[in-house]
Amino acid sequence: NNADKSLRDASARTQLAQTFQASETVQMDCAVVEMRRNGTPNGNVWLELHSTASGNPTNTLLARSRMKIAQDLGTGNAAYRFEFPVSVVLQSGTTYALVLAGDFTINASNYVQVRIHNAGTYGSGSAYSFDSTNWNIITGNDFGFACVAWNQFETHYDTGQDSDFDLRSSSSNDCI
Repeated sequence: NNADKSLRDASARTQLAQTFQASETVQMDCAVVEMRRNGTPNGNVWLELHSTASGNPTNTLLARSRMKIAQDLGTGNAAYRFEFPVSVVLQSGTTYALVLAGDFTINASNYVQVRIHNAGTYGSGSAYSFDSTNWNIITGNDFGFACVAWNQFETHYDTGQDSDFDLRSSSSNDCI
């Protein structure tokens, strides 16, 4: 089953994260997240790679992607590619957090939504929301995401048959 989790629609969700465990040591060039906009968020959205402690996201930034203009996102769910200016080495067996962040004003009408999956969730990580102080687990949900290493998809989460966009079969040309 699919649903959406909002980013910056309320102070309880200033950032969203998905933790994952690297299945091999690779250089990650970018990551892909399924998302859309609601209304007209005025600002930017980007993806960060953070370290984790005991499986939970930390505020330790390892890399930041190039920004996308939030109001340029479509209103229908699509896979958006976030490129890192410099490749990031992921170590096999290490848990990381992909953190979606933005600088647009928190607004209940103008925000970004991330596609989540709540059936057959990813077993080596969890979804989280950040309220400007604490990371809070979003129980039973995971984001539709993939990490790209050397321009080859290494999918860490199987989006499942009911996904609107199957990241497993995507090429870089399918990503926005």
